[in-house]
Amino acid sequence: MWVKICGVRDVDSARAVSDLRPDAIGLNFHPASPRSVDIRMAERIVRSLPTDVEPVGVFVNRAAAEIVEIAAQLRLFTVQLHGDEPPSVAEELTRSGLKVIRAMRIDEATADGLPVAVGDFRAISLKGVLIDARVAGQYGGSGQSAPWDRIAAHWKPEWPSLILAGGLTPANIANAIAATRPWGVDTASGVESSPGIKDVQLVRRFIESARSASQP
Repeated sequence: MWVKICGVRDVDSARAVSDLRPDAIGLNFHPASPRSVDIRMAERIVRSLPTDVEPVGVFVNRAAAEIVEIAAQLRLFTVQLHGDEPPSVAEELTRSGLKVIRAMRIDEATADGLPVAVGDFRAISLKGVLIDARVAGQYGGSGQSAPWDRIAAHWKPEWPSLILAGGLTPANIANAIAATRPWGVDTASGVESSPGIKDVQLVRRFIESARSASQP
């Protein structure tokens, strides 16, 4: 089970989280988010990470050229598109050599459109599709859960790897994994004591629960 802890904002938190060995840490470059980081802090965080914990850049509605430039500066190999980016942006990023995770926000009202949304990106070799909860006016980090049963009903084996997000916590991660059988999971607010502040004990419980629940 691939596990990403998203929205790490400082070196001390990055070191504490990486000691628990998630597969990835998310660096949020969306200025409107309480979990956003600037380039200088991101550089420090990346340098602090062990080689087996990958930094992933999270972007919202940035131009592909800007994403490529930031990724090169920070030596990021994977980026996450968490806005309203069209397939052409993901295609340009993959052509530049980056691995791309495409986030899609769904709720009960929009779940039936998931096959079309994923289909728009089928021609692009994505690292994964991250499903987050759809909340009006927010690009993730809402603490709301996506409709797990609807995701499971629509998801097809031939689609890109499913990464589940949206309101995942140590208390519900086992049920979420049982319902959707994702390739990976991603959390931000679900392991925080307050917005943007990671709680190491919650991170520990989340990682342990996720990996335990994914065992056959």
